[in-house]
Amino acid sequence: MSKRKIHKPAFKARVALEAIKGEPTISELASRHGVHPTQTHQWKRALLDLQNLTSILASVINLSICSAGEARTYARMLMQHSKILRKYQQHNRNLKIKAWVLQCPARISKVRAIIGETTIK
Repeated sequence: MSKRKIHKPAFKARVALEAIKGEPTISELASRHGVHPTQTHQWKRALLDLQNLTSILASVINLSICSAGEARTYARMLMQHSKILRKYQQHNRNLKIKAWVLQCPARISKVRAIIGETTIK
């Protein structure tokens, strides 16, 4: 069994910046750097979130709405909130898929045949 690759933050940032530019496709970019396209999308989204957060916090500090320390605390809270929100969005998608499957008995039997699971109710 192989170990998971640990990429340095500079590498992640470089790949994410190239993904934001959008010149090569995500698939081309991922294969060139030896990472999975899903990972590339995640790094891109994280960088965009960080850029948005940074611009908002810079505006808040420049307008003297709060101190830099308060802005850092606020930034941590926002990042945690965005992680929780993404988790709930994925859970909501899973519930919608399950509801769609459960609407029709034929779908249930097909899903059971595919995944070999008898616990679908």
